[in-house]
Amino acid sequence: MAARASVASAASASSGAVGRQSVSSSSGWANRLARASTLTRKPNESTLEYLARVTHLSLVHSDLTTCPDLGMCPALDALYLFDNRISSLTALVTLPLLTQLHLQNNQLTTLEGLEHCPALSHLDVSQNRLRHIGHLERCTQLTTLLVDAQQTDGEPLAWDAASMAAVAPTLRHVSCRRNALDDYTPLAYLGALTTLVLTHATLSRSAAACWLELTTCWPQLEHVDLTGIPALTGLRMRQSLILACPRLAVVSGKPVAPHERTAIEKLRAPKVAKVPSADAVDRHGRAGSAVSLSGIAASAAEQTDAAAPALLPHFPPFVSQYRDFLIQQNQRADRP
Repeated sequence: MAARASVASAASASSGAVGRQSVSSSSGWANRLARASTLTRKPNESTLEYLARVTHLSLVHSDLTTCPDLGMCPALDALYLFDNRISSLTALVTLPLLTQLHLQNNQLTTLEGLEHCPALSHLDVSQNRLRHIGHLERCTQLTTLLVDAQQTDGEPLAWDAASMAAVAPTLRHVSCRRNALDDYTPLAYLGALTTLVLTHATLSRSAAACWLELTTCWPQLEHVDLTGIPALTGLRMRQSLILACPRLAVVSGKPVAPHERTAIEKLRAPKVAKVPSADAVDRHGRAGSAVSLSGIAASAAEQTDAAAPALLPHFPPFVSQYRDFLIQQNQRADRP
């Protein structure tokens, strides 16, 4: 509040000089800005003094083609400029206290000019003509970035690595619905990301291939919506996503129950061979010894039996007599 008061007083002191700067500072434009605010006006307060206190401005459906001169509103906190025809932000003056900027449904082709908004925390540039998300290096307090449905005739949306690195410590929510995506690896910088919406985005084959690897860079991710992306849906992909993001609570509108995570972790856990306990090893050893000893004993018995002389068969007495008779008959037959 003290910062806003000092900014407002400085603006009030220099309001006369500001009023002579350009046509944008004319009484007509000042009155238009005053009508765009709902702040209660003080008695006998001049328009410039009033604008110096304004924190919210709504200039929607105003047929604007360029960003208006808002130098008379240094205390501005939220600016609504959606549903116009704005194609550039380069005319944006320094707004040190601006935290919300709503620019959806315009004709922006670049985000150049946002360096004048260092306190920006919420940026909505959906439904523009952006092909490159950049110029965010000075927006180091950004928490929400909405870039849905860019009109690029199918050209993939590019992400500036330097910008993503700059906003990484604070950026929590990113929405990129209905865009074509190819190389979105700069999003790996966003380690603080908690919500990512890619509903009905069109991913190239390479973008789909690197998805799971990319998700490991978002340990804080809690909500992700992949509705309408066949390559990133299905039970196996859901399971892999749950394993990659330990805090994930909702996937494409379906909550992640604790028992589901536990079951997936058990299912995907690597198979580890059981190590027998000392008692089991001891029991097995003794049993093995007993088996071995019994085997050795049996083998020794077999060897002993084999070494023993074979027993002579028992014949009746007349058999030997008959044998002697045959021997004598043979001897007689051999005589001449």
